[in-house]
Amino acid sequence: MHENPDTNVVIVAYRPLPGHEEETRALLNKHVPTLRTNGLITEQETLLLQSQDGTFLEIFEWNGPEAAKKAHENAQVRETWGEMEKILEITTLSTLPEANKRFAPFRRG
Repeated sequence: MHENPDTNVVIVAYRPLPGHEEETRALLNKHVPTLRTNGLITEQETLLLQSQDGTFLEIFEWNGPEAAKKAHENAQVRETWGEMEKILEITTLSTLPEANKRFAPFRRG
C-alpha cells in the first residue's frame, strides 16, 4: 500500500464492486479509526472523497516510514482489509474520470 518510505501522505482509490457502495462507505468509515487507534496514522485531518464513477478516495498520513509495514502486521487492520477485499478493488488515480482535469473535482464521500 505504501511504496515510497519518504512520503507519508497517501491517496488510496477504492472502487466498490457492483452493489457494494454503501458497504464500502461503512468499511471506509471504520478504516481510518482503526489505523488511528493503532497508532499507524497521524492526527492530521483525513479526507474521504468520491469520484463521479463511485470510486472512493481516502487521503491520510502514515505515522512515519514504518507505519505501513506495521499495518500489515496488525491483526485488527488485516481483518478490516480482509473485509474490504471482498467488496472493493484498489485502483489507481489514473483510472478516474477526473484524472485528466487540471482541477479535478470530487465530492466528499
